[in-house]
Amino acid sequence: MLGKTTREDFEWVYSDQPHTQRRTLMLKKYPVIKTLMGADPNEILVVTSMVFAQVLACYFLQDSSWFTIVLMAYIFGGTINHSLTLAIHDIGHNTAFGTGVKNAWKNRYFGFVANLPLGVPYSVTFKKYHIDHHRYLAGDGLDTDLPTEWEGKFFTNGPLKLLWLFLNPLFYALRPMIVRPKTPTHYEFKNWIVQIIFDVWIYRSFGGKAMAYLLIGTFLSLGIHPIAGHFIAEHYMFVKGVDTFSYYGPLNMLTFNVGYHNEHHDFPFIPASHLPELRKIAPEFYEEVPQLQSWIMVLYDYVMDPKNGPFNRVRRRFDVDGKVVKPKEGSSYTDEHARLGKNSDHDPVYPNQAENNNSQASIFRPSSNGDELDDTYADFFDKFFDARERQNEHLQKSSPQNSVESYHGSSASSPTESNSQPLEKIVTRRRNRGSGDSKQLLCAVCSDKSTGYHFNALTCEGCKGKIKKF
Repeated sequence: MLGKTTREDFEWVYSDQPHTQRRTLMLKKYPVIKTLMGADPNEILVVTSMVFAQVLACYFLQDSSWFTIVLMAYIFGGTINHSLTLAIHDIGHNTAFGTGVKNAWKNRYFGFVANLPLGVPYSVTFKKYHIDHHRYLAGDGLDTDLPTEWEGKFFTNGPLKLLWLFLNPLFYALRPMIVRPKTPTHYEFKNWIVQIIFDVWIYRSFGGKAMAYLLIGTFLSLGIHPIAGHFIAEHYMFVKGVDTFSYYGPLNMLTFNVGYHNEHHDFPFIPASHLPELRKIAPEFYEEVPQLQSWIMVLYDYVMDPKNGPFNRVRRRFDVDGKVVKPKEGSSYTDEHARLGKNSDHDPVYPNQAENNNSQASIFRPSSNGDELDDTYADFFDKFFDARERQNEHLQKSSPQNSVESYHGSSASSPTESNSQPLEKIVTRRRNRGSGDSKQLLCAVCSDKSTGYHFNALTCEGCKGKIKKF
């Protein structure tokens, strides 16, 4: 059970992530899903209360023994700090104050607040890389959530995999800077300054033990800890051909529903508190997708099962146009694949068996410098949905499909039977900018008639400057 891992490479697949197509199908069949998007004001109250609780804990523990400090850091403080990392994850999708230029800075600075008890600056850098995780899920050299090849070759047995779990906070923090270094933004510098001021205040007010309580809690909770099982549960390949898994157990109450991970990747714009409702609206898209029952058992199986290890991940390669590299003979992908959360039925092959896969020239390397591009992938794509929703309000006018019950009881028994235009058809991505469709679309900022793309965002002439300042 503690023997050498059996995998010697990642599971290379040649179909795009299923979530893009799933989103299109679900919005076509259930337009009411759009009503779940937007801000969740309760998140602000919950996060602020958690930060205040950690400050109180620092006060009460300042004169405690080191044994008490470590114990409380693991059981109490670590649980709160880990939960705050997941609050930062949700805030990074602009769910605290909503999308749009006027709210973007509020989400950034509130991320600073959620970051405070962690002891180390995290919120802005996490957001910058997490955007790529959604856009290029499992992308080789693009998604830094993927373990490196070195990790897969070194951590090859039970004890070493246990060590890997313990050191996971370090890998999680350092891997992005090695795999895909990015120029720091002004928000990151501000995040550092705010965090240092808070840390100095904790140290001077409550002493070194209080500061250690926060840092130890952060490190231990992100490694071998019950709720840290979500790191493995989310995207490790427990079923061949599936690379995103959901967990619907009670630990979601402590983790901002991060267990609803298929739901989150399908609709990153929906606040965590609304994800269970999404599952109720479109049950046929979730009930038949493989699910995990226990994060603790996920950690146990990861260490004990030779089939599990850093290599047990789906991986994709993107070409220079940002499209998934496919084998010479091609691969089939259907709506049913997407509904079940599966990749293509094509048997995976190693990249050196696919034509031109080893050529560095064929790998997509999007630009990553500056605040403008940092925000392009998330905030402006969010705004596309806001603008498109305003542009297509007629889809829901005088429609009986304004409640979950009426949708489930309608005659549309499959996604292809709905007459509603899918939102994804309206949202034209950068690769389609030359198609001429932009004349028919609205500005993503003000919803006036657009004139073209600026920093990958569809805008009118008057809003181009706003994107530069963003």
